[in-house]
Amino acid sequence: MHTSIKEALKEKENVFELDLNNQNIEILDEDIGELTNLTTLHLDYNNLAFLPDSMRQLTNLKVLNLNNNRITFLPDWIGDLNQIEYLNLSENTITGFPNSFKQLIKLKQLAMGNTLLTSLPDFICDFSELNFISLRNNKINSLPKDFGRLVNLEELDLVNNSILELPESIGNLNQLTSLYLTNNSLKKLPDSFKNLTELKFLHIPENLEEQAKNILPNCDI
Repeated sequence: MHTSIKEALKEKENVFELDLNNQNIEILDEDIGELTNLTTLHLDYNNLAFLPDSMRQLTNLKVLNLNNNRITFLPDWIGDLNQIEYLNLSENTITGFPNSFKQLIKLKQLAMGNTLLTSLPDFICDFSELNFISLRNNKINSLPKDFGRLVNLEELDLVNNSILELPESIGNLNQLTSLYLTNNSLKKLPDSFKNLTELKFLHIPENLEEQAKNILPNCDI
């Protein structure tokens, strides 16, 4: 696996994974756009504030790791990377999603913990292949009412947000096995919660533990 763009460009047709983790990169070389066969790109633990426009040419990317940078926004062209299945944007200062994000319909895993999100767009409910979502340590106060359309979701981490209530549709997440909701402002669980029969691990505010145990007696709470 290559660890520099310069070296990777020497055999760019044969480079499928590039590891640029922890290199104190502030500005990414525009030449990275020439590595059009890349399927996996690691950029964790750098100092990136933005992504170069040339990255829109990396249309074969399936894995993009950008954990722990200084990114404040996602570019409009992010939707061009519509083969992405795993996206890690945790530990950045992102506040929202561009409309083009809706084109990432092949997403299976999305990690955006420790950002500055306050809400989720309705189109997130169209990402039917999602099986993992981590949004811990944000300021999210609600989920879209059709969140239950994410029927392949297996793990959902919403620890330390500001969620007041869960949508009734959450009961449709019949593949969900792990749900983390501690440190939120929930007052009650929706009636549909009883339909989460595959749930094995539930971390929930103390005031709701008794209700959850009555609804889901076989779940580890």
